[in-house]
Amino acid sequence: ILYIANRFLHKHINFFERNWWVVITTGAIVLFIINIVFGFMLRYTPVFDLGAIFTGASEWAVTGNFMERMDPTCDSNYFYYFPNNLGGMTLLYFAFKIASLFGGTDYFAMVLLTILICKRLFGIRQSVMALTCILFMPTSYFIAPTFYTDSLSVVFPVLVIYLYLRTIGSKTLASKIFFSIMIGVACAIGMLIKFTVMISLIAVVIYHCIRKGVVSALSIAAISVSVIIGVFALFNGYFYSNHLEKATAQSLNTPYTHWIMMSLEGEGRYNPQDYEFTRSFDDIEERDSAISSEITRRIGEKGVMGMLELFKKKGIISFGDGTLAQSDFLDDTPAHSTFLHRFVLYDSEYHGVYKYACAGIFYALLLLMLIAALGSLYAKQQCDAMLPMLCVFGIMLFLMFWEATGRYITNYVPMIIISAVYGLDLICRERGKAALWMKGI
Repeated sequence: ILYIANRFLHKHINFFERNWWVVITTGAIVLFIINIVFGFMLRYTPVFDLGAIFTGASEWAVTGNFMERMDPTCDSNYFYYFPNNLGGMTLLYFAFKIASLFGGTDYFAMVLLTILICKRLFGIRQSVMALTCILFMPTSYFIAPTFYTDSLSVVFPVLVIYLYLRTIGSKTLASKIFFSIMIGVACAIGMLIKFTVMISLIAVVIYHCIRKGVVSALSIAAISVSVIIGVFALFNGYFYSNHLEKATAQSLNTPYTHWIMMSLEGEGRYNPQDYEFTRSFDDIEERDSAISSEITRRIGEKGVMGMLELFKKKGIISFGDGTLAQSDFLDDTPAHSTFLHRFVLYDSEYHGVYKYACAGIFYALLLLMLIAALGSLYAKQQCDAMLPMLCVFGIMLFLMFWEATGRYITNYVPMIIISAVYGLDLICRERGKAALWMKGI
């Protein structure tokens, strides 16, 4: 279907060149309206992590404080344990605060959407093809009601890439510096919501190093990282001066090594036993040493083959769920019972149909991305799709050593789509060559 759609766009390229903004805007409006409608239909009571940032943001917007009333499913020290979710709560707070200024009290329908535009990499037709891929993905219509950090951060990796393309396209030094600064700002905000956004900046530096050399890449990295450090300093300075106590945070913050340790148990999924282990220590140094020892023990017990088997299982979990595990949220005490619930809930009547429909388009995109990767190996000139593919490769490597879930690739799905569009182009290009060859015979 994607191939036929691509051929159709190629055949009518003049129309899409003349009406590009109309097509893109129409697609965005369709996504927006359906997300809002589905958001109302799939209302539920946010719990646990999502409940924490949702309740915290709404309380903060109304009372000016998010620590006085915590979501009942979360520990009162939730934001001490997980300061990484302060960014997601802050983003929701701004949305809620703006709504409250206009008398809005129903915060559930607030949604941040982005339209992936790969026009700068490949052209008009391919950018419309990217939009087509998004519209074909069932998960695109459920971003609004699944407003956790995975979807809240979806705009930032692709924004980093877009700003980088503006940087290398700049004609003046001042413009290059400006866009390098903006890369840092976008990356910093994204990292405050979901730390994996950092992978997009790493991919940019690696790609630029290959393209322009080490010195030029280091200049972009230095400017961007300096901005990130500054933004984080301001962010943490505000919260630990107005809402949280630094001493309490130092003793309660969950160390990043905890998630590495947890990723080495079973299939690498969430497990409460490891949280109990991490929080059983009063002394920070003793806790960190115990976690490091446990990581070493688990790796040693598995050995090389055991680790490879674990990576395979985690790869399937991370990239094998075409639904992006959105139903993890949608089944939290639904407020209504609609026809949508018969598809999206895990134990619903037609969830198998929905799951396979999502998997069909998602696996097609993964396959096309692999074709793009293989095609780039034989390209006579530099492959423009290398950058988004580096991003996908980066998130894959990261998830091999992190908690496994189908949600964590959500903010890099746009990179998969960009790569898939390039792969689809390669297929059409090779088909054209084959047709000319046959005609010559």
